[in-house]
Amino acid sequence: MKQSMIVSPLRNFIFSVTAGFLFNLSFMASIIVIYEKYSNGSKTDYSFAMVPLIILLALMMVIICLTVYSLAVDLLDRGCLAWHRDSLGHLFQAMICLICLLVTAVNLKSYIEKVEEGQICQLYNAGCNVSDSNVKVMECFIPLLIFSALYLLKLCCFRVKNSIMHLSITISVASMAFAFESHFDNDIESAPLFIVAIPLSCILLALSFQNLLDMYFEPDETQEIFHSYDSPLKRGMAIFNAIFTTIYVVSIILALYYLEQKYTNNEEDKLIVHWALFSTLLYAVLMMEQAGSLVLTLIFNQFSVEMINQQMVSKRANLRLLKQQYVMKI
Repeated sequence: MKQSMIVSPLRNFIFSVTAGFLFNLSFMASIIVIYEKYSNGSKTDYSFAMVPLIILLALMMVIICLTVYSLAVDLLDRGCLAWHRDSLGHLFQAMICLICLLVTAVNLKSYIEKVEEGQICQLYNAGCNVSDSNVKVMECFIPLLIFSALYLLKLCCFRVKNSIMHLSITISVASMAFAFESHFDNDIESAPLFIVAIPLSCILLALSFQNLLDMYFEPDETQEIFHSYDSPLKRGMAIFNAIFTTIYVVSIILALYYLEQKYTNNEEDKLIVHWALFSTLLYAVLMMEQAGSLVLTLIFNQFSVEMINQQMVSKRANLRLLKQQYVMKI
């Protein structure tokens, strides 16, 4: 499949959108669950919104395991090469990240369930002994903090491509955990809700703009061909994604800021919440191509050395050379 994506940028775009749709489907399902609970008071609890995300992370772990198996078969067939070692290292790193994310998602689901259980009990039972004061949101983010610390250690000890982007994402993940703790824990000074959204916004901006920079400033021509960075369609989508991501993060931060000023659950506040949910759903739909590219890169990048040396990649390189010679003759 990756070979056909290399040869045809249009197929690359179609496969990326398809993979992005399957990837973002869980986020869209979670948003719909939250909307139905907030607007229509459905019987489904807010904690159920974490279930699609947990399923997504579990499936991603299965895909990583299958990729490791495929790589191991190739390793036994061809012998151990340097790029096998590098690929296994990247997959091992991705597996640790997914495990930390999965544990965090399960912990958050449990945290939301305990909070809802305490609120329902206190609402309908005056002598209720269930309390959410002993539930700490920071405990949910401990796996992510551990991963952030390990990744920061890697950035300090090894040379990493796009180190500034990785450093900003690592710091944003840790900042997000402390912001959540400050906002939701009762015994700590509460941070405004829009402050909680800033670290996540930084992560989205870092990913979008790094993707845009890779499109136009990739020094390795083989990697440019492998990822179809030379495709006008893909470059146009990268510009669109960066612009729309900027608009989205600014709008969502402003919406949460106005919501934080005076939340009374009236119609005006509901409109702000609905706008935040709708804009997030729209963002998930429009970012399908970028999300799919990230997922497919995680899977196929482990075999880039083999595919780059194949004739299909050379075919596109030769076509580019012929076009350049034709332009020079004109």
